[in-house]
Amino acid sequence: VDFSEDQINNAKRIHNHPNVDYKNRDVRDFNLEHKDYDMSCCMWTTYNYLSMDSDLKKFIKSVYNHQKEGGILVLDSKNIPRLEPHRLYNRYTEKDNFKMEIMINKYVSNNIQNSQYFLFIDDDGNKKFFFDDEFVRFYTIDELNKIISGYYEIIDIYGDFDMNGHNEKTSNRFITVLRKI
Repeated sequence: VDFSEDQINNAKRIHNHPNVDYKNRDVRDFNLEHKDYDMSCCMWTTYNYLSMDSDLKKFIKSVYNHQKEGGILVLDSKNIPRLEPHRLYNRYTEKDNFKMEIMINKYVSNNIQNSQYFLFIDDDGNKKFFFDDEFVRFYTIDELNKIISGYYEIIDIYGDFDMNGHNEKTSNRFITVLRKI
């Protein structure tokens, strides 16, 4: 489920599988035919774009309404306390007469990360510049517990994809496993 039709098309192009059904919907309020899913995953810091408690709660409720009793919801995000408060880096690629450089400026203030992207393109002398920025909110365990109350309970928290325990100071990820109540 993704709000962006372009992202749905990219997902189909990259990983088109007969057992995956891609839907162009708003995660805060969607209605699918099936209401008996065993598990749902929200990966790669996606739920953190829902920066208002009310929006995250709507997402939680939508998933809840599509799962079996005892269904599992996995929420994955970066572990913000481990992030450097300011990171600046760039990437560069060149092929034939095409050059592209992106400068990325990220900074964290409290539980918000602002990322700024400066994209420079030189396509055979035709130069272009693009700018984009995004804000991502990171939720604490206490905040998540309040938002999921009445729908889910936290049953595990992992610090990486190898299922090692979460440590606020050293873990790269903040992966919470929730069970429908």
